[in-house]
Amino acid sequence: MARPGVAGRPVRDGSPLGGGFCSPGRERTLPWCGMQLPLMLEGRVAAGRGRGKGLGMPTANLGQPAALAALPWGVYRGWAWVAPLWNPALAHWGPAATFGETTPGLEVHVLDFSDTLVGVTLPVCLVQRVRQTRPFPTPAALQRQLQADERAARVFFATASPPSRSRTARPSLASPDGY
Repeated sequence: MARPGVAGRPVRDGSPLGGGFCSPGRERTLPWCGMQLPLMLEGRVAAGRGRGKGLGMPTANLGQPAALAALPWGVYRGWAWVAPLWNPALAHWGPAATFGETTPGLEVHVLDFSDTLVGVTLPVCLVQRVRQTRPFPTPAALQRQLQADERAARVFFATASPPSRSRTARPSLASPDGY
């Protein structure tokens, strides 16, 4: 299925939103889908297949949220609430095409965090689209891209402000399958 920004019209990735992410008045509409960043949401973390961990980037798997149906598939920078604070994160929304999947899912990698989050309700704030998704010829090629994404994210987060102290996040990612 073609998605805006994947096989459709071009998108402008990496547009900074400035300081004070996820605060009222800082929203930016994505012209190709009508959704706004920053986008606050939350979902219950489900067990995954362990591929992210095997690539050196463990992820919290938030399933297939209906709330993101209009959001273009891609890699996003953002924040994840792991009590007691917001932590820098990278999120992938879309199918794991390198592994032959066609069903989209939301996977969140919390930087410098390796404990399990399965069963936890995880608030997330997506603040910036980095790039569109694409299949890689091998898992090793994907791993190299993920490492580059993380290096760039660390530069970004060195000067970015986390969301306000409140961890309230809406809309919920609840979907019929229980995530």
